[in-house]
Amino acid sequence: MRASYRGAAVPSDNERSVLLAAMNMSDKDPLTASLLPGRRAVSLRVLLAGLVAAVVSLASVLLLVVTAGADPHQPTWASAAPPSPSRPPAVDVATADLTVRVRLQTLGDQAEWVSADSCLGAYSQLHVQRRVHSGKVAVAFDNLQWRKADGAGWLLERRLPDGPDVSDLAGGTDPDALQQTPATVVEYPPGALDLHLPEPLPTDAAQLEMALLGDNPAGMDSGYLLARILDLVRVRYLDRAERAAVLRVLADLPGLEYDGPGQDVAGRQGLTFGLTGEGSRILLTIHKQTGEILAWQRESMVGRDPDPVEVVLVLDRTRVDLPDGVVHGRMPTSPQPMSRCCSGSAETPVEGV
Repeated sequence: MRASYRGAAVPSDNERSVLLAAMNMSDKDPLTASLLPGRRAVSLRVLLAGLVAAVVSLASVLLLVVTAGADPHQPTWASAAPPSPSRPPAVDVATADLTVRVRLQTLGDQAEWVSADSCLGAYSQLHVQRRVHSGKVAVAFDNLQWRKADGAGWLLERRLPDGPDVSDLAGGTDPDALQQTPATVVEYPPGALDLHLPEPLPTDAAQLEMALLGDNPAGMDSGYLLARILDLVRVRYLDRAERAAVLRVLADLPGLEYDGPGQDVAGRQGLTFGLTGEGSRILLTIHKQTGEILAWQRESMVGRDPDPVEVVLVLDRTRVDLPDGVVHGRMPTSPQPMSRCCSGSAETPVEGV
């Protein structure tokens, strides 16, 4: 029968010798004294429990120190945790037999996170290209734009070479060529880029629709509401919850049709939705996984065949603390490269971007 000490088994002389030899410590070592019979010391088990308790207490103190410095006025999206790995969607929104409404609602439910959703910068930063048919040519512009919630921001605009039509991307896809193109810089004071929407943006679809409509009686028209949504997409970064809300508003848009899988003029794959009214048709390209509106195209329906008259491409989007090159609150007068997410990784999982 092995002896016990205060309810705990005490090692035999042989067990004690093996333990001491393994630990290379003498009988006088205080850390091994509890292994010796007759010593009034705590057992090794108690020591380990004490060490664990000390580590837990230290972690609690560190957590209190960190959270004590948190900004209680920080936007809700700023504290969003990085997402867990994406799971395969339960429904293939591209091919499933769904109504337009259910398809867009499902796309909103299944919308995946992108790395830029975790960025905490104060500015929405977007890279947008716009081509408009004018006479016999298509006039093209490349814009880098930054906007804060108070409506302040900057626009760095480059005039691209004219093309034969709005689908021509000549001169607009080469980053090096863009850097050599002269740019115009415009600074906007607070309020100049006001979208007349609350901040943070409502993520409830009904509340977002009411905010988009405002007090404009014409807002009940589908074309007006769609135009408001596209104005929002063109100048403000939308995180996952906000993208989902936008898709749910689109789901209730009367007259919206699903045209099937397709691609924009830059070759990016997505789902195509169309709205026809007043002699024109708007085609949206929406990313299948993330729910991002990648591009939209306006076609004239006056002639026998649809005639594309405008194309808008959202080529990149993220959040940053300050635009690249800002010195003492002012933008430089020469073109600057597209800034990345404040964490250094804001690649959107969109092919071709």
